[in-house]
Amino acid sequence: PHFDKGNDLYTEGRKEEAIEEFRKALDIQPDYLPAKFNIAIALGDLEHFDEAIRILRDVIDKDASIAEAYNSMGYVYYRKGDWENA
Repeated sequence: PHFDKGNDLYTEGRKEEAIEEFRKALDIQPDYLPAKFNIAIALGDLEHFDEAIRILRDVIDKDASIAEAYNSMGYVYYRKGDWENA
């Protein structure tokens, strides 16, 4: 339920609250990669680029088949102004 609530809050533009809900989901299931991924996306939107990149790398390290994580990391680097890594 925390993951779903986080998604709803994110959609409403309440990104900080969404992150809190995704973190609650991770408290229950620490290896739940969709929650980690969504935290990274919200952090990127909030311009917390370094933390978003760190979390996206962790997601990729745990499951390298998640193409969206690579795309999102490139986008976060782009938003950060790091063209080489983007």
